[in-house]
Amino acid sequence: MNIDMTRIRRETLRWRLLQILNHAQDIGIYSESILCVTQTLYSDTNDKEIRRELDYLSGHGLIAIEKQPQGRRHTKLTTVGIDFVEYTINDKKGNSRPSKQGK
Repeated sequence: MNIDMTRIRRETLRWRLLQILNHAQDIGIYSESILCVTQTLYSDTNDKEIRRELDYLSGHGLIAIEKQPQGRRHTKLTTVGIDFVEYTINDKKGNSRPSKQGK
């Protein structure tokens, strides 16, 4: 896979992760469930890739990750993440958020 395709995959996956978390906004979601959903987009997605991209999003303040026993991770959108997904704040680099319809 060339560099551009790798970047596109990473950024698309990050946007999809934010969308998944937005659907689970009130309660959050475990990383195992996130993996199952993301494999419908990229069938070869693995736990390491999901964790890397979740860590990236966490580092940018868009999500909060609660690490639990046995390596489980419970993830939720932060208020900044909610605003970003709902297009109430400007775009953050490193994701493929589509343009808001009607703009």
